Amino acid sequence: MNCTAVTVKGKINDRKDKDKPRREILINEKSQLAKLPMADYPVTHMTEPKGLAATLISGEHKCEASFHRYPEGSRLGEHAYIGSATKRLRDVDQASLFEEFLKKGRIFTPETEVRLDFKKCSQGMMVYISQQGMTQRQDVARKTLKNKPLIEAIFELRWGLKEQGPGIRIDPHYKILIGRMYERLRQEYPFHEQLPTASIPDEVAAYVVQHRFRKNRDEWPLIQIGPGIITLNATEGYIWEDFKNRAVQAANALFEAYPEAEDSLKPSTVLLRYIDAIEFDFETGDIFDFLRANMKTIINLYPKLFESTGIERLPRGFDWRFSFRSTTPAGVVHLRFCRGKKKQADALVWESMVQSTSDEVSDIQTAITEWLDRAHDVTDDWFFKLVEGELLRRFE
Repeated sequence: MNCTAVTVKGKINDRKDKDKPRREILINEKSQLAKLPMADYPVTHMTEPKGLAATLISGEHKCEASFHRYPEGSRLGEHAYIGSATKRLRDVDQASLFEEFLKKGRIFTPETEVRLDFKKCSQGMMVYISQQGMTQRQDVARKTLKNKPLIEAIFELRWGLKEQGPGIRIDPHYKILIGRMYERLRQEYPFHEQLPTASIPDEVAAYVVQHRFRKNRDEWPLIQIGPGIITLNATEGYIWEDFKNRAVQAANALFEAYPEAEDSLKPSTVLLRYIDAIEFDFETGDIFDFLRANMKTIINLYPKLFESTGIERLPRGFDWRFSFRSTTPAGVVHLRFCRGKKKQADALVWESMVQSTSDEVSDIQTAITEWLDRAHDVTDDWFFKLVEGELLRRFE
């Protein structure tokens, strides 16, 4: 059986019980309830204490619980919730186990909003929980920063190419694709720019952008395309909702324009990438102290490497990269700190990226909006956690 996925928003709620107050995850907004298909998530009546069995997953933590959905006109009105029965109704106090699970995931406080990703597949109902954030955290995360450190925001989608020989991959539909993409994008991006890379022979042009579409010359955001790759790039004028809509538009245009897309277009990877920078003098400043004091990031090299060696402790070149497996969205999160430039000045550059493959996102075409939201949740959360404090005050 193929998995069917539904994403809704819920919140942590206090539930009154004869034994004790206990926590549950409540869904009571009509717009969210409407996303749950009746066939997959049938109604539970008020007289039925047992709902559908569900496995909840938050990070590395898992918990068994039950999902209940009640119709409009029920005693408490139309709503749904995820919870577990107390020992009064079960041999084991599942409610206590459920509360412990919420605490481990740091999603225990009432009114905390969470994203719930329901996946009904052969293993049963799996519910992935990611915290949208407490009310205070949400306000901070959605604040428009007047002095944001953003250099560039990038959305990238790649698709498979046809192998023509050892190390040679081409897109047989690429030439016609350029014209078809322009037809679909010219209302928003009428200025076409052919890049010097367009002269590269097809046999060595795989995944090299060759054409740009802009609103006007030198304006941002812009869309780039090459054999096997399309990107959306934005700079200072970046606003998430606008960027997301443009990314979805670019992806949809690709699927519409590509000849015989259903059979020929096979997405391989999808990427959301942010490049931020802040001026820093690497010649006189201690980058390790700066990261520790301002970004809560500690990088330690063994001190004796520099004792009695005549080697300076402060680096002239600086490039640290980390990659971490992610479950929501499925894929890999990359974090990089390096030395770079910001408007010709020496700067600390940091990049955060979320990347998924077609094996991790089963249908990129239909899941692109959901994937973008999940990926942005990660990058947005990491950004504000890293800069919280003095840096955030400088960016506001």
